[in-house]
Amino acid sequence: CSKIVSQTSMSHFLCFDECLYPDRWKISKVMPLSKNTKEPLTGQNIRPVSFLPVLGKLMEGVRFKQIQHYFSVNGIYSDVQHANREGFSTSTALTTLTDEWLGQFDRKLLVEVALLDFSAAFDIVDHDI
Repeated sequence: CSKIVSQTSMSHFLCFDECLYPDRWKISKVMPLSKNTKEPLTGQNIRPVSFLPVLGKLMEGVRFKQIQHYFSVNGIYSDVQHANREGFSTSTALTTLTDEWLGQFDRKLLVEVALLDFSAAFDIVDHDI
């Protein structure tokens, strides 16, 4: 086990030092999964799921944490950025928006909101291709 961990660590450090990302870590295996397990697989009720190599996902996670830390330490995040930040969530985003809207109402200002639902965004894909 220690030999595998050592080789994995070494390959990650080489990737970081040389700014390389091996092509084999970029190739995913796409599998169709049913949106509703009670119905048979058809073009209308499947969604593609991509499986990526574990080493690539590990390196991606490490790099993400490094970038996230850098952004936090250097004050790069916007005050309204709630996604991908420690201590922030959809709850903090909703609380911030609600406070902003209520403040606008109190000042008798107009509040306009556009809400978009992307949950079925890929349902219009031509599955016969």
